[in-house]
Amino acid sequence: MHNIHKTRFLAANYANLQGLKAVPVGLLLLLVVLWADAQSGPARDLSLPLLLSLGAGLLLWAVERYYRARFGRVERTPRQKRMELFLGVAGSALGLGAFILDVTLRLPFSLIGLVFAAAVAAEYLRMQWYAPGKYLLPLSLASFLILLAVSVLPLLGAGEWWLRLGLRAQLYGVLVVAGAVTILNGLVGHWYFVRQLPPGEA
Repeated sequence: MHNIHKTRFLAANYANLQGLKAVPVGLLLLLVVLWADAQSGPARDLSLPLLLSLGAGLLLWAVERYYRARFGRVERTPRQKRMELFLGVAGSALGLGAFILDVTLRLPFSLIGLVFAAAVAAEYLRMQWYAPGKYLLPLSLASFLILLAVSVLPLLGAGEWWLRLGLRAQLYGVLVVAGAVTILNGLVGHWYFVRQLPPGEA
């Protein structure tokens, strides 16, 4: 029975369990934020961010090919496609709004960090909605708590903690942590994915 539940979980959440897909996204976020933090005044030359975006796109394409060649593909149901479209649009709108508010207001917490934390929780709940399985609960919980913590550190008395990382603003600090968590989440998520497969398939 356990194997039946595990197989159902892997099949229903196949695309969401391919953790290496998160690595190019996390790397791009991390490197672009570090580039922005190093700028003095308005950036005039955007060639480096554009090259980084191109590199991340190529890396993501290579990861897609790796998963398809190594593990095959599972067709998503119409319900999954509708859910992912809705969450993608809603998440993008919330992220953009949070980013604008973080840039324009001097809040003692980070809205964009809270959006990242909420995205981790939403991703886990989405996988549970497709097919229950607690295989990624420790990883999702750790990622959620890290992002939540860095978002509210000033409220807890740790003001300007980002200066200890050599960064100039709270927004940069939160985004650097979000990028690092995304990369780590992807690597560990891939390890979980492979570990859940039968030995021959893994």
